[in-house]
Amino acid sequence: MKYLVVTPRVLFPTDSGGKIRTAKILEMMSRTDDVTVVCYRSPKDSDESVEQMRGCCTRLELVDWMEVESYTPGFYPRLFANVFSLYPYNVAKYRTAKMRRCIRQLMAENGYDVLICDFLQAAPNVIDIDFSPRILFEHNVESVIRRRQFHETRNPAAKAFLLWDWARTHRFERRAGRFFDHSIMVSEKDCQTMSDEYGVHNTSAIPLGVDVDYFQARTPAGEEGHLVFTGAYDWQPNQGAIDWFVGEILPRIRRERPVKFWIVGRKPTPAILKIGREHPDVEVTGSVEDIRPYIDRAAVYVVPLRVGGGTRIKIFEAMAMRKAIVSTRVGAEGLPVTDGKDIVFADSAEDFARETVRLLGDADERRRLGDAGRELVVDSYTWETAAAVFARTCESVARSRSGSEPAGDEEAVRTGEGVDHAS
Repeated sequence: MKYLVVTPRVLFPTDSGGKIRTAKILEMMSRTDDVTVVCYRSPKDSDESVEQMRGCCTRLELVDWMEVESYTPGFYPRLFANVFSLYPYNVAKYRTAKMRRCIRQLMAENGYDVLICDFLQAAPNVIDIDFSPRILFEHNVESVIRRRQFHETRNPAAKAFLLWDWARTHRFERRAGRFFDHSIMVSEKDCQTMSDEYGVHNTSAIPLGVDVDYFQARTPAGEEGHLVFTGAYDWQPNQGAIDWFVGEILPRIRRERPVKFWIVGRKPTPAILKIGREHPDVEVTGSVEDIRPYIDRAAVYVVPLRVGGGTRIKIFEAMAMRKAIVSTRVGAEGLPVTDGKDIVFADSAEDFARETVRLLGDADERRRLGDAGRELVVDSYTWETAAAVFARTCESVARSRSGSEPAGDEEAVRTGEGVDHAS
């Protein structure tokens, strides 16, 4: 099979769940298939990152692009101007004539079997192209995130913008879902959401994956009193998670016992950096080459997300390292986990603090939860499995568009992985 994959940007360093997922799947698929990837390259993308990209595909085409960083002086005029656009901001910034020309030239010169659009953000450069089969790979249902952000935000100006952005995201995501021949989602819940929100039924889900050899524990129970959260902080749901944890949950934990809280990951906002300066028991690391030492030393891995979509690779990484995890239900949405068996759920600040304190004081319970989580991911959730389901789904869609057989992966339907929701 010959694939053309359009993704918004260089995937390395793989510092977000979506980047990890796409990079791993492309790496596996390119071992047996011809995979061309086209994406933007910004001045911040290093030569090393580009070489890593080349390692997970057959051919890489780069389009130069300059991103205006969030919360910089140039960001706000663009955000204001976007109010008058039909595209939501996080989609509009990736739409350029240069990228559209590159995609069309590649398609004219090569006999691709399948066109894959990775992330909704890449869709405005692909939508309306006269080619089939075309597949949308959605890592979240984006309008769900906007809706939850709107309901969580209290600032009136931000709330007004989020309402408008939510409406535009909903409209564009519906259009994209109906334009593509098939949408690959990352959870069965997201497939159902596409059906409920947009009447889009040509969807299927792939299983989550984790590198269980890379993510191994040295100190399964962790160090007493250490907590950790990992993520990319240019993603607003992670910012909200930190605000809620530090503002509402951490003070309750402190009343019971001393703790050390690590905020690990790229692009911490000025507000998050300020938290690190003002709280002696909070450390903001920024980008790190390897998150494993921080996860390994933590007694409890916390996931205080109240907004989000898709699935949480971070939770499976922590499970692979035998960590006890306390999460909101939204934080673990889409994952096949069981409260009290391999994870602990807590949705209020009081419950979250209480469960965290309980686990901090019970090393045996932390080990039990950690062992159960490790067993879950090792048995069923490797990247090889996820990539195989993804590839089979693409091949099935391609065959169905050629008229040789109906869409859907029969093996996936039997196993419950990549189930086709076509009606």
